Amino acid sequence: IIPKLRTKEKADLVIVAMHSGLGKVDGHVGDENAALRLAEEVPGIDAILTGHTHQPFSVEHKGVPILQASCWGKALGVLDFTLHKEPKGHWAVVAHQAQLLKPDDATVPDPEVLALTAGIRGLTERYLDTLATNLETDLDGRWGRIEDSPLVQLVQTVMRQATGAQLSAAACNSTRIFIPKGATSVRQFYALEPYEDHVAVIRVT
Repeated sequence: IIPKLRTKEKADLVIVAMHSGLGKVDGHVGDENAALRLAEEVPGIDAILTGHTHQPFSVEHKGVPILQASCWGKALGVLDFTLHKEPKGHWAVVAHQAQLLKPDDATVPDPEVLALTAGIRGLTERYLDTLATNLETDLDGRWGRIEDSPLVQLVQTVMRQATGAQLSAAACNSTRIFIPKGATSVRQFYALEPYEDHVAVIRVT
């Protein structure tokens, strides 16, 4: 793909965005995290942006900057390239700089962004605060991976009802979840499944 981008598509800058972590230079085919191995084995890449392990890092391998800006808006990855125009019109990378910008309590919110998003943020907050149900028992994830619990039972029941299946299989998403009994909001239930996973139905004879 890289030679095609460089020659046929005439790309001056090739940046790889991959859902994978850093990994190891001497990794193996099928490794979950493979950014370092990609930089090691595939020439012609100007930068690699990763996002999988939720760890903030900015490293360089074989002249290729590899950047991962943590997760959930904890940091902003910034890549600056200096390009030089060649005689035939081609632009070549002559320098680059990668950095992670991390907001803290002293970071001033951008008033323009706040103004532009005020409406949708208000709607979102109202929806998340909507009453979902009144729980008769706590949903406690602390022991959800080693013993039966109402939290896991709830997930399994919803899956079976949604699919019509007789059996269900799902892991407790987090051992840090605790939703106390009583009135609960939509916001609290989003913690049960923060990812947009899909439920697959398999017929077994």
